[in-house]
Amino acid sequence: MRASIEFLKLPFGAGGVPNGLGLMLLREIVRGGRNRGEPAFGAGLFLFGLRTLSDLESTRALVPLSGMVWDYVGPICLYFLTVTTFVFMEHYWGAGRFGSFRRIWQIQLAFAVGGTATDIASGTPGAAMDAYLLLVLVWTAVVLLNVAGGNIRSRPEDRIVVVGLVVIVLTVIHDSLVLLGAIWSVSLQPLGILVFSGSLTYSLVLRSFGNERRLAMIDVELQTARRFQQSLLPHGRPPVPEGACAVRFRPMAAVGGDLYDFLPVDGRRFGILVADVSGHGIPAALIASMVKTAAASQARVAARPAELLAGMNRHLYRQLDGNLVTAVYACVDPDARRVTQPNAGNTRP
Repeated sequence: MRASIEFLKLPFGAGGVPNGLGLMLLREIVRGGRNRGEPAFGAGLFLFGLRTLSDLESTRALVPLSGMVWDYVGPICLYFLTVTTFVFMEHYWGAGRFGSFRRIWQIQLAFAVGGTATDIASGTPGAAMDAYLLLVLVWTAVVLLNVAGGNIRSRPEDRIVVVGLVVIVLTVIHDSLVLLGAIWSVSLQPLGILVFSGSLTYSLVLRSFGNERRLAMIDVELQTARRFQQSLLPHGRPPVPEGACAVRFRPMAAVGGDLYDFLPVDGRRFGILVADVSGHGIPAALIASMVKTAAASQARVAARPAELLAGMNRHLYRQLDGNLVTAVYACVDPDARRVTQPNAGNTRP
């Protein structure tokens, strides 16, 4: 019977340790330590795998450590496993009612450190286990109250994870009662971990597909905005006697706040406006359309560049909501071979 139980536990332990380490390292490298959720889940997998391996006779036979050392590993892993569990839950579902998830992992972290010190100082592995099990039952009740009260922040695809959470909570209650001697049975925690991991994987897959759909919609919106922005640009160029006017427009992004326009002054003279809106993307493009409208509203003073820029400033001042626009406007007189060019914060051409 024990051999069959070891055979069932071995995959959980052997898989949890490397997968947990890999997940922790990958998230730390990719996201630079800014995301605590996945590293906490990885740490939990590692601790669960290590704790499972510490119970196996095959592990103790293969790894040359004294039996006493392995006896310490299991309880200590359990103490800290609860910490990683609630760090992950806080990241994934929010802090809970009255910040309960955050407070639980903070209290449990203090207990884990104290429990480890108690075990080592007393020379008795699991000396703090009874207190730990009572705490786990309290934390379990808090989780169930959060679930029942709808205090878990979740998306529709997270409902399956809530089911997995309930299953693992029930297995924790079961195993705690077993360790307290209230009932006799085998550990069901591996089953709970398996169900919870499967539900979490399913949720993450759904989120991934949802993100793909959202990205596709954003791409369509960006293409629409790009076509709109292109329509704001002049389609022709003003005639220049004894010369030519050339334009090269290369925005940094698909949609942005870059803008140029030609304003007719009279039959010979014309104005050139170049403007740049702070920021990028659709908001900057929308403000660029406002800049074009503001310039068109000042067409009557197109021959007087300083007045035109001042009028645009009055038109836009209360509409930009903290955004900035720089512009340069040049009035070109081919007959006089003169360019009048005031500058409103833009780079000089």
